[in-house]
Amino acid sequence: MEHLADKLFIELVVTAIILMLIMLYNNIVLYKIKINDLLTQIVVFTMIACISDIGINLVQYRPGLQWLSYLSECTSTIASVSIGAILLRYVLVRLDCDVKKKWQNTLVFHIPNLFVFILCVTTPWTRLIYYVDENNIIHSMQLYDLYILLLALYTIAAFAISFVVLLRSLKHDADKKRASITMLMFVGLVFVMQLIQALSLGFENDYLSVGLAWAVSLVYLTTNMNMDTLIDNRTRAAAVQADLDIASKIQLDALPKVFPPYEHHPEIELYASMDTAKEVGGDFYDCFEIDDRRVCFVMADVSGKGVPAALFMMTAKTMIKDYAMLKSSTAEIFTSVNKYLSENNETGMFATAWIGIIDTSDLTLQYTNAGHNYPYIAHSGGDFTELKKRHGLFLAGWEDTQYREDELLLRKGDSLFLYTDGLTESHNNEDEMYDTKRLNEFLNSASDRDGRTLLPQIKRSVDEFADGREQFDDITMMMINIK
Repeated sequence: MEHLADKLFIELVVTAIILMLIMLYNNIVLYKIKINDLLTQIVVFTMIACISDIGINLVQYRPGLQWLSYLSECTSTIASVSIGAILLRYVLVRLDCDVKKKWQNTLVFHIPNLFVFILCVTTPWTRLIYYVDENNIIHSMQLYDLYILLLALYTIAAFAISFVVLLRSLKHDADKKRASITMLMFVGLVFVMQLIQALSLGFENDYLSVGLAWAVSLVYLTTNMNMDTLIDNRTRAAAVQADLDIASKIQLDALPKVFPPYEHHPEIELYASMDTAKEVGGDFYDCFEIDDRRVCFVMADVSGKGVPAALFMMTAKTMIKDYAMLKSSTAEIFTSVNKYLSENNETGMFATAWIGIIDTSDLTLQYTNAGHNYPYIAHSGGDFTELKKRHGLFLAGWEDTQYREDELLLRKGDSLFLYTDGLTESHNNEDEMYDTKRLNEFLNSASDRDGRTLLPQIKRSVDEFADGREQFDDITMMMINIK
């Protein structure tokens, strides 16, 4: 019967260790909890206690292995007290009752644990906690009850704090209420499991495992606490997502969506689109009338992704439009915008941009390129070719950059295509880029150059090329036709 109890005990503890390994894996991999997290430390020390208990069970009654008995029993004792101390600290932190003063931490946690550690290390000689006789049987000594008392005090303190916080948070704080109930249930399970073991195996059994009770109870604690963390994270993620959705709507609302945009200039047909890689992007386009005869259009790509890029984008877009109303040339516009962005650019962000102004009285196009992709131009329905003019560094790169401009005479039937590098730098699963050559071929093969038709076709072509690979960068396009 005793042999059967020993075998059953080992099987239970091995099962508990397996549970600990699963929980440790879940904490680190699934919930992204670091190894120095308090809950993870409880799991680790419980594993150590269980392994030590197996060691005690395997070597006892075997003369000549007394040192293994001392080692296993001392390791189990140190691990058990550590579990109690870390549990109390975990409860204090989780319920916002953490001890702030250093001397209080030292008094409550460090000194008692150091005292138990010294007693355990010296007990083979002092025999204050354990004594192993010549038959390798472990006997509890005078200070063994002190170790049990210390462990009980830590556990009861955790229970009491959880109970007080529960009473205080019943009507005010649902999160603390839920956490307190979980703590109370956990500590209750520890006592119940130890009582069941004592009734089953006998109160005087040397191998009655504290570690096993903690192990089984920890399944409940880690599952509930990690689920609470997951719920909290999902709630925060939902709030962040809601903010991003609003930011995305604000960003899209700031872009022109009525095409053609120049009400008094039907000779200029313009259509643009933007597909962001994230909820908010760094690309932007703009088109507006400067005066009765001049119309302006802009294409730009801000470095980076997400909210920072979107904020920088909104600033750059506003400044370009403001200076377009004040300056007489595209070079002056970009020179002024660059100076402003460089002076107020602590984040080190920048933007490539291309701006064009068409004088509708003679269809003269004045343009400036600030480090942006070369646009494509097609004259009188002919083939598209790159308009290879680069007039300066990207915006916000160097405060004293002086930009220049070029002019081009447009005619009926001319087309101009602008885009950001998210289009040509799209990759497929073979890590190939869509590139400018493929874009050029697609533009020249298109039967219809109307922007409403052509831009969606280009985007579908890029998606088919990517073959399911996630879009990494924003894709923004603009088509201008002279009617």
